[in-house]
Amino acid sequence: MVFDMMFRGNDRPGLVKRSAVVGAVVAAVVVTLVMAMGLMTTSVEARGGRAVKPWREGVTVAQRRAAQKLLRKGNALMIRLDHAKALAVYREAIGHWDHPAIQFNIAQCLIQLDRPLEAYAALSKALRYGQAPHSASHYRQALGYKKLLLGRLAWLTVRCSVPGARVTVDGKDWFVGPGEEKRLVLPGRHQILAAKKKFVTSTRRVVVMPGKVEVVKLVLVPMKAIGAGGRRTETKRRWKRWMPWMVLGVGAAVALAGLPLALKSLSESDAFDSYIKASCTQPADGLGLPGCLVSTIPSSVYDHQSAGETYSKASIAVFAVGGAAVAAGIVLLILNRGRLVEVEDEDPSKSPKSGAGTVMVLPVVSPHEVGVSAAFRF
Repeated sequence: MVFDMMFRGNDRPGLVKRSAVVGAVVAAVVVTLVMAMGLMTTSVEARGGRAVKPWREGVTVAQRRAAQKLLRKGNALMIRLDHAKALAVYREAIGHWDHPAIQFNIAQCLIQLDRPLEAYAALSKALRYGQAPHSASHYRQALGYKKLLLGRLAWLTVRCSVPGARVTVDGKDWFVGPGEEKRLVLPGRHQILAAKKKFVTSTRRVVVMPGKVEVVKLVLVPMKAIGAGGRRTETKRRWKRWMPWMVLGVGAAVALAGLPLALKSLSESDAFDSYIKASCTQPADGLGLPGCLVSTIPSSVYDHQSAGETYSKASIAVFAVGGAAVAAGIVLLILNRGRLVEVEDEDPSKSPKSGAGTVMVLPVVSPHEVGVSAAFRF
């Protein structure tokens, strides 16, 4: 009916106008169908395993071609054992496309140039997507290299609990306290430093061995704790800080335990006194004096008197023990006051020598045997 209405009449201008409208509607429908088909195709490709690989995301065709060209050039240099030039070319290729295969070649160059720490970093990037970007043989070789490099390097963990303390290792910033940092380092001697205003700079020299883990805890001393002559001091105590307080606390607890006994003693004594006052008001000796005969007092009343004396003695004993413990705790607190003593700095000459002689050297393998990555896995 719509089309019938649009084409009704014999006026040509109206017919042209209506034809233009129909053409626009048809064009819009065609564009919508084409876009829908494209989305369906993309969805099907994703379901069929043809989705874009993560190492290809955001990389243009021109960038991939430039990286492949440089890769071939670097491989030619690698085959000629010109590792330094090959490394420069590979790094230029990474600027175009950071592909794991190029990182693997970079790691091989760094291994041949005896730069294990950088080689391990490149291998970590090469393996960040697992085996997918590599052939099976290259992936096994990369894992083997990683294991060998870990045997050559050492783990260094640095801890500092002082807020705001700047921690550096060999002059390079690691973190700002409080915190902890664990990194791979080259074996040998390293200088660790923690600095903060109004605190004495703490410096440690450590020697880490290949394949081992070294943990260093830095302690900063306030400036006011410095002794005469600029010598570093620290607070010493006879016992642990908590020991006198524990004795004092136990004594106070024991003393408080005697309070219910004292209250019970007063209660029993009051029961005995109340009976005497209430029952012994008549003269018992014929002289007009108040009193009562002992034989007339029930034994239950004497039980109150006996219990009161027993609880009284027990409370006194408990108070004595608790009071003695409290007094001992106070004395221990006085004796355990901190005192400043000078601390001798460690003699660096007594530190063990660098373990460079025990560093394992990786075998030099021809690039033909290694299988230099010459192509990408798409």
